[in-house]
Amino acid sequence: MAEPRIPFKTKLRDVEVQEKETAMLQCEVVAPSTDTSWFKEETRLDQGAKYKIEEEGTLRRLTIRNVTTDDDAVYICEMMEGSRTVAELSVKGNIVKKLPRKTAVPEMDAAIFCVELDRGCEKVVWMKNGEVVKANSRVTISAIGNQHTLTIRECQAADAGEIAFLAEDCRTSTQFTVSAPRRLPPHPPVNPVVKEKAETWVTLAWSAPQMDRPVPVAGYLVERRRLGSVTWFRCHDSESVPGPEFTISGLSEKGDYQFRITAVNSFGQSSCLEFPGTIHLEPLTSVKTPLKDVEVSAEGEATFSVELAAVCSGLWILNGRVLQSNESFVIMRTKNIHTLIIRDVRGLQDGAEVRFRANNIESCANLRIKVSGGSVSSGLAFTSASPLYTGAASRVIDRASETEMASAGGTVQFVSEVSNSAVTVKWRKDGSELTPSKKYEMQAMGRKRVLKIHDIMAEDAGVYECVCDSDTMPFQLSVKESPLPASGFLEKDQAGGVVRAVSGERTELVTEMVDVHSRVVWYKEGKEIRQSKKFTLEERGKQRKLIISGVRKEDEGTYSCQSGDDTISFTLRVPDESAKFVNKPKSPQEVMALHSGTLELSCEVAAASTAVVWRKDQTEIRQDRRMTVVSQGTQRRLVIKDASRSDQGSYTCETAEDKVAFQVKVKEPEPAFSNQDSVQREVKPCPSESATLTCEVSDSKMEVKWYKDGKLLTSSKKIRMESEGKTRRIVLQTVEKRDAGEYVCEAAGQKLTFRVTIAEPAAKFQKKAVQKEPIAVQEKEDIILVTTVAPQTAVVRWLRDGMELKQGKKYEVRSEGSSRTLVVKSSESKDSGVYICETNGDKQEFRVKKKEDEIYFKQKSKKLTLVSAAAGETVTLTCELNQPKGDVLWKRNGKEIKASGRLQIRADGAKRILTITGMSVADEGEYSCECRDDKTSTKVTTKGTAYKTAAQLRVFLLLKGSVAPNANGTHATEVDTNLDWIQTRVVTRASVYNLETIHIPPPIQCPAVHWGDGGAWVVYFCTRNVSVFSASSVPRVVKFTGNLANLVIEEGKEAIFKCSISHEDAAVTWYKNGVRLKASKRVTMGKVGTSHTLTIGNVTLQDSSEFSAEAEGAKTKATLQVQAIPILFKKKLENRTVEEGETVVLEVELTKLSAEVKWMKNSVVLPSSENLEVKAQGAKHILTIRNLSYADRGHYSCETLDDKTQAKLDVEMRKIRLVKGLEEMQVQEKETITFEVELSHQDMEGTWLKDGVKLKAGGNCRITTLGKKHAMTLSSLKLEDAGLIAFQTEGLHTSGRLIVTELPVKFSTPLTDLRATEKDKVKFECELSRSNTDVKWFKDTVELRPGKRHGIIAQGRKRSLLIHKCSYEDQGTYLCDAVDDKTSATLTVQARDVRVLRELEDVEVVEKESAAFVCEISHDEVETQWYKNGSKLRSKDNIKMRQEGRTFVLLFKAVQPEDAAEIKFVAENATSTAKLQVKELPVKIVKPLRDKIAIEKHRGIFECQVSRPNALVKWHRQKSELVPGKKYEMTSQGLYRKLIINEVEFGDEDTYTCDAGDDKTTAQLYVEGK
Repeated sequence: MAEPRIPFKTKLRDVEVQEKETAMLQCEVVAPSTDTSWFKEETRLDQGAKYKIEEEGTLRRLTIRNVTTDDDAVYICEMMEGSRTVAELSVKGNIVKKLPRKTAVPEMDAAIFCVELDRGCEKVVWMKNGEVVKANSRVTISAIGNQHTLTIRECQAADAGEIAFLAEDCRTSTQFTVSAPRRLPPHPPVNPVVKEKAETWVTLAWSAPQMDRPVPVAGYLVERRRLGSVTWFRCHDSESVPGPEFTISGLSEKGDYQFRITAVNSFGQSSCLEFPGTIHLEPLTSVKTPLKDVEVSAEGEATFSVELAAVCSGLWILNGRVLQSNESFVIMRTKNIHTLIIRDVRGLQDGAEVRFRANNIESCANLRIKVSGGSVSSGLAFTSASPLYTGAASRVIDRASETEMASAGGTVQFVSEVSNSAVTVKWRKDGSELTPSKKYEMQAMGRKRVLKIHDIMAEDAGVYECVCDSDTMPFQLSVKESPLPASGFLEKDQAGGVVRAVSGERTELVTEMVDVHSRVVWYKEGKEIRQSKKFTLEERGKQRKLIISGVRKEDEGTYSCQSGDDTISFTLRVPDESAKFVNKPKSPQEVMALHSGTLELSCEVAAASTAVVWRKDQTEIRQDRRMTVVSQGTQRRLVIKDASRSDQGSYTCETAEDKVAFQVKVKEPEPAFSNQDSVQREVKPCPSESATLTCEVSDSKMEVKWYKDGKLLTSSKKIRMESEGKTRRIVLQTVEKRDAGEYVCEAAGQKLTFRVTIAEPAAKFQKKAVQKEPIAVQEKEDIILVTTVAPQTAVVRWLRDGMELKQGKKYEVRSEGSSRTLVVKSSESKDSGVYICETNGDKQEFRVKKKEDEIYFKQKSKKLTLVSAAAGETVTLTCELNQPKGDVLWKRNGKEIKASGRLQIRADGAKRILTITGMSVADEGEYSCECRDDKTSTKVTTKGTAYKTAAQLRVFLLLKGSVAPNANGTHATEVDTNLDWIQTRVVTRASVYNLETIHIPPPIQCPAVHWGDGGAWVVYFCTRNVSVFSASSVPRVVKFTGNLANLVIEEGKEAIFKCSISHEDAAVTWYKNGVRLKASKRVTMGKVGTSHTLTIGNVTLQDSSEFSAEAEGAKTKATLQVQAIPILFKKKLENRTVEEGETVVLEVELTKLSAEVKWMKNSVVLPSSENLEVKAQGAKHILTIRNLSYADRGHYSCETLDDKTQAKLDVEMRKIRLVKGLEEMQVQEKETITFEVELSHQDMEGTWLKDGVKLKAGGNCRITTLGKKHAMTLSSLKLEDAGLIAFQTEGLHTSGRLIVTELPVKFSTPLTDLRATEKDKVKFECELSRSNTDVKWFKDTVELRPGKRHGIIAQGRKRSLLIHKCSYEDQGTYLCDAVDDKTSATLTVQARDVRVLRELEDVEVVEKESAAFVCEISHDEVETQWYKNGSKLRSKDNIKMRQEGRTFVLLFKAVQPEDAAEIKFVAENATSTAKLQVKELPVKIVKPLRDKIAIEKHRGIFECQVSRPNALVKWHRQKSELVPGKKYEMTSQGLYRKLIINEVEFGDEDTYTCDAGDDKTTAQLYVEGK
């Protein structure tokens, strides 16, 4: 899938926080205006008390407050255009094993909720939807150690809701659902049949669904739709049909309908079962609102309207004439309402009859036209013996006429009246009695007797008689052709269009006319179609059909049906048979596949070259790693690997003309693990303990496999696998850190996952030392506190004065390996305090104070100098500090000077000033000014004072601890404190001393100092008049007034030890671990006054020791702790994504050289192996991993003692690229060819295929692999080796077609000339050099194709051409063309000697009888013809022709005299002739002459009716034959014979006879005068 076009500039990173803390997720987009949304998994987050969403420029930040275990999830930041970045928030708290987000169990099953705590907790509670859960008969609450369990048995729907576990402030919850037992909808019905059908209804039947296990069926849905529509409608008002049979009727519209059935139950409905084909149904028509009489004025407009119960077409008839819509008549239809508007009624007769006719119903009304005087009546009346007829173009006949003329297709009725209503009459036609039928309807209404003749045809003409006892009443009927009715098509907009036909089957083109008598002409591509074997023209009522038999591809085209000026067109399409499916099922095939199994759909097409498209739910399927489309010969297959529920649905395989459907269902596998919900998924053993993973399978015989991190495990000393009944167990003995990971138990394709975590020992701080002195840090410097903890994964917290410190701008917290570092940036005074690094079981303290700036006196010129002043003068002592701030202490002779009236102390900026007013001898002494870090001193004397003689001085040799003598020189326990003692270097106030042995030395002139082994001689002077004493040698006491302090110094920096001593002249010696130090480049020793310093530059770790200073027996010592410079990573690891099989190089660079570097994967030290290489190049350290696999994925880290860098290594499936693919190659058979593919990677396993079938090396196939190149060589190629050659490897596919061309084909056996007799079967045969060659047959350059007359056969190497019933036209040269070679032969056709074996015989029959002529010939399949008097005969009602083998029969029915003729039979050149002679029946006088009374000088007419129109009669007066002339006229009109006597006289009275030969009639003529 392609990356979105707008990626994130910085993606989210995984975050791990403690419960109740605040978590922050941050990413960066490209533009500040980019809109983003935050999601917790798939739930959108909004700003609120819990979540704070911020946008700062391009930064997008999500803050989650008061984090709980429920917040442990995957969080997503999504742009509006779809780009996403994902991170996981891990919440660490007391809850170690939390509840899943969702829990679902089936109804009546048991639900187990398990929570594990890290440490015990007294206040724990289970809650459901905010209410405390209490134990009862179904609910059990238990706790074992830190594991708490809630069990709900026989779960019900009411148990669903939020289940939560609370342990003090910790919380975890799950959304619990209880699912009802899975119920299956039924399968679709089967075996659809049309049980019965009529024009207006149809009964459908089917069978119940066939299922492996019973599923209840509540009923069935029956639906319909009109052909071409997409909407289905229910055929019943009820919810469903109970049984497997249903009758559909009462449709509102006629048309072709499709039907389908669906089985239903309370859990759903099945897929649909469609009935094959379409069913034509007419609506059940009835008149809902009939026509009503309409009365309008002569200038008005008349509107007639009729409403039917259903939608159908109809006819409007006015006085028997069918109306067409024009200017005078407007015909409209709105659904089932038909309307006729007569715009001009002036030309119509009052009382005109308006009829509406539709199907078998009719409604009529009358039109009344108003005139000024009212309505006008036609005045028509009918009398007895009056014939009437109705029909097309009906009219009123002169009732005086006895001959009626009717139009074909109409109806006529004859009415006679008898004297007695009880009399029964008989009706005859031409002497034959008629019986009631559809054609003849006989009615008796009172004394009237009615004969109705329907659907009049030409043969209905003749004499009809009503016979009542001995009385007879004749009627003459003559038939004339009815005029061509008005043309027009019904529902023309719905007729015509495209018609698809099946090759070889019969096809009908149907249209419906407005009038039943309409005549139509059919055309194809403008050429008129005549009745033939191919085409059948059929008229049935209003329907007009063109039936095409044995449809072929050449029958495609445009067909039109023309009636008058109106035309309907049809387009006939004959689909290509090669694009059809073979053995196609009537209904969609149901395919059931197993979950995670392989699904295969297969079908077969008619031709191997037919292309197909596979679709799922109307979406085209594309090949990928899971879906493969295979085309092998005529077989078409779709193979789906690793089937899942998403693969369920409707599949179709489609060609251009056809499709086959499959209904796919994926069956979920039976659960392989029976205790999947209650099994302990996470195990936490301690190192060296054993870990046991246990599960329970559903079948005791089921085998399982165990995996760790994707690798198959086998039994060993370390791993023990156990199988006990249904229990499967794996035991890990003496676990180590490397045993941690994900373990999977796989059974029957299903997996159960376990997590093994090696519990870490309690965290402890290493090298933890008691800090004697605070760490002093200069202001603005960083405070760096470093400690080490074990194990490395221990979590620590940093606190200052009890307040926890968080990562931020001020504080930087590092955790790298076992090192834990806190950096306080730009320290201030307020940063002083006690810092604590704390784990769950240990802590380490650091005391930090601010290091004050060093205060000292400036150079010598700014220090105190020697001052000598006269008594009474003012003395000012001035010195200057290095900064204005700093307190000083003024002293004289070691005693602090207090400000008084004479002594003033003040500060002026950095200057410190002491002013002595009124200088006196008592003010003499040594003055000093002391600051915190420095001291300056000087002597102040009074001018003019001198000590010249011993009488003026008393000298004492005093040792500390002695007691000074009193003024008398005697021992005293207390010295006069008012005496001022002057020491050679230090001025001090006299204090209590213990006096030791005193000797009075000889007088001396000046003080002196003597050094001895035991100490120093100190000479003191007293200004009073005292005597001088001398004492023995006493050592002086030297002490350190400022001791050394412990130092903690970072490696490479300078360490300075400082101390101060009581005597400025005391020599100080420095020692390291008892060894005296000497000055060097790195070690320097300094002294300023009584302050002494030892400076060690560029300290190393080896300098960590005990240092001491000694001076005259005094000693001070301190320790130097050198902290190593953190070995940090100058170049850190970066996330890498590498393809499997490749080599990855992970490189880091340290800030300095170090050998203590560890490489780890997932916190486990990497073991050495062939694929791993670790090396160091100076400060660079490199990890090389070769031949990467999926198992190498993980988090890799490099650790020093002080720093750690980590990166994620993702191993992708190798993206194999195709450097050189396959192409189409052509080669001749028997040659050798090599296909070669070059890939971007080596050591790839590939598969060669031909037409989707895997190829294996062997025979003529050789497969080789050399580095990146894969080759396949095919030798001794055959034609069948041609096909699509493909190479595929890990999602890569390339193909090329192999075309194997044949060697030039030759005819091994050529054609030979043939002679054949006409109508014989001829077979040309030849043989080729190979069998798989297509040939073409030609006759005189015209290609021949298989058909009724020719058959083409290919059998092995033989090729044959069959000519069925050859004729003279088949003579010629025949050629068989095999492209590379040709062969030809000549066919000569000889005529057949067809002879008549049985000649015709003369036949003589009596009129009205049948005559048969029989002839037998010598050959079959001979074209024959019957002739009558030289004219061809055709079959009709009274002439029938039939053939029985070689015998031919001609049959005349109801022979008439005019049928007498010469009959001839012709069979090719053979003929046979005979005569048909017809004896006429005796002529009968049907209607005899009647006596006539004629008026003198007028005409007298005799008329009679004979039985035959061609009967000859003679007229006689008495016995004298009359001849035509002026006096007598003789006429013959049909069956009637007349004698007309002109100018009748009295002498003409006589008896007149009409003699018909076989019968005669006589009547009397009477003459009356005027």
